[in-house]
Amino acid sequence: MPGDSQAYGAGVTSDRSDVAGTAGDDGCLRWVTAVPLVLLHAIAAWFAYTALTIRPAGSWDEARAGIELSCVLAIAASGLAVWIQPASPRAG
Repeated sequence: MPGDSQAYGAGVTSDRSDVAGTAGDDGCLRWVTAVPLVLLHAIAAWFAYTALTIRPAGSWDEARAGIELSCVLAIAASGLAVWIQPASPRAG
């Protein structure tokens, strides 16, 4: 209304104020998505650590295959973590 003293949208905390419980659901969603992300990053870190600590004994040693496998699995776990990460819209 043109005669209102409050600006449009003043005091509105959410876009969906008509839906009950949306303000409290954001924290639960963060935990639900954070747990798999933390686990995948921990797995990727373990594979990266494994790739760094494996040392081949010589040119004849097949440890290079293990190093390559650890690198590939670390990249795959990190890629999966980035892929499942939810896209958060930025306000503004």
